[in-house]
Amino acid sequence: GAEGAGAEGQSANNGVLHAKGVGGSPSLHWLPRLGLWTKLRPGLHPFLRQLVQRFELYVYTMGARRYAAEVVELLDADGSLGLRGKDRVIAAEDATSRGGQKGLDIVLGAEDTILIVDDSAAVWPKHAPQLLVPRRYHFFDSSAARDRSTDRSRGPPRGLLSRGKDESAERGQLAALQRALTAIHAAYFERVDRRAA
Repeated sequence: GAEGAGAEGQSANNGVLHAKGVGGSPSLHWLPRLGLWTKLRPGLHPFLRQLVQRFELYVYTMGARRYAAEVVELLDADGSLGLRGKDRVIAAEDATSRGGQKGLDIVLGAEDTILIVDDSAAVWPKHAPQLLVPRRYHFFDSSAARDRSTDRSRGPPRGLLSRGKDESAERGQLAALQRALTAIHAAYFERVDRRAA
């Protein structure tokens, strides 16, 4: 959902800068404690508000706890998504798996009822059937350059910012994920209802 870039040579007044996105909503954020800019994927907040009606949400990052806390502040500033609880945010310090892998043993709930949305399938080798992998979001060139999976045959990868565009909230990855997650949720509960009947 969020993508960051180092802020060398850039500054922000009062520690926060909100560049206005489509519809006047904040889209570009300066995280002073981390020294980086981050850009939320277009449509992220409406997407999360829809998901929380059907799912219990967690943030699981291989980043440090201080990074996770900053991201949660952007994602769930008012606490309505339930991400403010300490049990809903899992950071690198909490991980029980090693070697850059993630596991569900530290997520509350039955593992067979958990869906995972992560832009890196490689970190979930034991949970591939539960994983939905959206295309990575690269707004900044620095993020695109770090992604080893990008096509480099036509030169260095460029982020959306330098190409003068952004992902569509209505037709982009989050819209596709919303449709998939809604269908999975409906199919799961149809199956549960059939078993109960």
